[in-house]
Amino acid sequence: MSTEQKGGAFDGIARARTRVIWWALLPYVVVLVASGCWVVVDVLRARSSHELGGFGLSAAIGVFVAALVIWALVGRVGLLSAAAVRRAAAEHPYAAVFQGQSSRHTMHPLGALGHLSGKVPVSYVASLGTDGLELRPRLKKAPPFARVPRQAVAGVAAGQLRVTATDYGRSANEADFLALVVTLTNGATIPLALLSPRGLGRATAADADAILADAQRALF
Repeated sequence: MSTEQKGGAFDGIARARTRVIWWALLPYVVVLVASGCWVVVDVLRARSSHELGGFGLSAAIGVFVAALVIWALVGRVGLLSAAAVRRAAAEHPYAAVFQGQSSRHTMHPLGALGHLSGKVPVSYVASLGTDGLELRPRLKKAPPFARVPRQAVAGVAAGQLRVTATDYGRSANEADFLALVVTLTNGATIPLALLSPRGLGRATAADADAILADAQRALF
């Protein structure tokens, strides 16, 4: 099988559904609602122009604190993701290492084939290469929760995967991800929904093409 990826394998895959997965935004919503409540309480308590001036200061402080907390949350995700990628790359130096979003379409076949163990996280870091496929939690230091031996992996291809907020939830909370589809020697497929290299959003077609090329080189 050729190790060179000609053109963009993901260019023709349209991600039609781009609805927000609300649980991913929950921390930010909580912070903004709390800040809004703070401002509303100050408005209700304002009884004079002097107090209204104080309200302006409080509102500014509230906005600053909300922005600071959101920045800290995003930064924490980025730092933890980078640390998990480094650990996986150190353990599997010749593997393709990337980040993915958990989905029942990924976990059900892994579980049915006996390759799944432990609690499944919301997202993960994957390594794919001569040691096979391995998935580990992305946002905490923990052992892998899924392993597929190399001899069970037949190939990889470009694909697409729809993920919902709970993966059993309402259709309003879903998004389409570009996916790396791992084909096994028994004919089963394991689709892996791809996150961007920084782990803060869905992978673009360019990101996904680079991951696919790395996986093909690592496997073959």
